[in-house]
Amino acid sequence: MTMTAPQVDDALLAAATFVAERLGAPTGFVVRAVDAAEWSFVAAGGGHAFTTVVDGAWDGNAALLLPVDGDAGRAGEVLTDAVHAMALQVGPLVPGAPRPVEVGTLTAQEGQRVVAVLDGAALVAALVLTPAPSREAAPAAATFRAFGETAAPAAVDPRRLHLLRDVEMGISVELGRTRMTVQEVLALAPGVVLELDRAAGSPVDVLVNGTLMARGEVVVVDEEFAVRVTEVVSDADARQRA
Repeated sequence: MTMTAPQVDDALLAAATFVAERLGAPTGFVVRAVDAAEWSFVAAGGGHAFTTVVDGAWDGNAALLLPVDGDAGRAGEVLTDAVHAMALQVGPLVPGAPRPVEVGTLTAQEGQRVVAVLDGAALVAALVLTPAPSREAAPAAATFRAFGETAAPAAVDPRRLHLLRDVEMGISVELGRTRMTVQEVLALAPGVVLELDRAAGSPVDVLVNGTLMARGEVVVVDEEFAVRVTEVVSDADARQRA
């Protein structure tokens, strides 16, 4: 998802206001954008800086700068909460673990946006967003694998998997299978017994969105059927059963 500059700016202003409230800024504090020249002056004053990698609706780095007398012990927690506050404006965002950095590393960069919380002329905090560098590059030459060669699975960033945690998936349990002709299906009636391809007591298949994921045994919990998982199947087993 590509966010427009106004959307990012609005989210940053809202997050900075949230930070001011979390840090107990005095009544009358001001939240406003800071240009590159002013940011260089503010950063030159030193202080405590924390940064985190952000993935999701907006990709890049978020940083929090506190003045020298700021509460550095809460900075990492406040930065994470600020990213979550931004997510209310732009969509899902997944912050990494905050880490302390030298204030001097937060130099002005292309596309960087800075919002400061000010109590008069005194700095209360500053939030800095630095977009991820463009990944555009010349197209690579096409390569082809030999027949029968299996490609290694691509690594998946667990922070991106975090975005899918609330997605609902259908889970079904399969006792067994059989094959019948159309004539046999049309002849079905109450009382007909269908013979399946499983022996009595064999484990049942647990399917997630139609894909075999596990096997287990049927049990009864509070007078209702349930399945106790006894085995999580491999990809090869799942393909063979499909």
